[in-house]
Amino acid sequence: MNKKSTLAALAGYGLATLLASTPAAAQEASGETLAAGPSASGTETADLQAPPVLLSDDAPVASFTLDDDQRGERGWLSEIRLGLLAQDNGPIVNSVESGAAINFEVLFNSPRALSAIGSPRPHVGISAATDSYATSYAYAGLTWERELQQDWFLIGGFGLALHNGEYLRKSEQPPEDWSRQKTLGCRVDFHWGVGAGRRFAGNWNAALHYEHVSSADVCIKGALGIENVGIRFGRVF
Repeated sequence: MNKKSTLAALAGYGLATLLASTPAAAQEASGETLAAGPSASGTETADLQAPPVLLSDDAPVASFTLDDDQRGERGWLSEIRLGLLAQDNGPIVNSVESGAAINFEVLFNSPRALSAIGSPRPHVGISAATDSYATSYAYAGLTWERELQQDWFLIGGFGLALHNGEYLRKSEQPPEDWSRQKTLGCRVDFHWGVGAGRRFAGNWNAALHYEHVSSADVCIKGALGIENVGIRFGRVF
């Protein structure tokens, strides 16, 4: 499968805007009982009920974007995620590296400037390989999230990653390392990931996670990519 087309497809998915639901906010005021003045006989009173008063629909629309007051109360931190991933073990590219990767990610509340593209949350993270020959990387980008029924959700993110691979081209790499560490072509590569999870126990969640790092042949044709797959746990603030 061509990595360029795969990358473009996932980036397109990530850039899809989130649908915001608008709750109905029309309310009716209770009728007021008005006592009429004495009748001609001086012994009867008439109770008149005022017509219902409709309040204006000013309920806020659900959004990841915070206004200035909300940002002051909740701060910039939105969520932290921690997970364990299988290093270089995915469905698109051949597996070379071994071991596991510890993934740690921080997401921030979406600034108002990003509301036009679905209010994605900025993120920074790191995937640290446990094997001494495997590739570790730090990354940053944007994460879009789609809420489903019964607390399930989908996530998609896109950005850039800076890795610590010793060699960028296979021609520079000693043959004995060909089966230990991949050459990614560029020092800074594209990074994207997708996942599906479920919320539980209040602000906690768990999700299956897949992430991909590659240069998409920008620096050198035929460069390899890395895929990590595993599970992550998140805590929303």
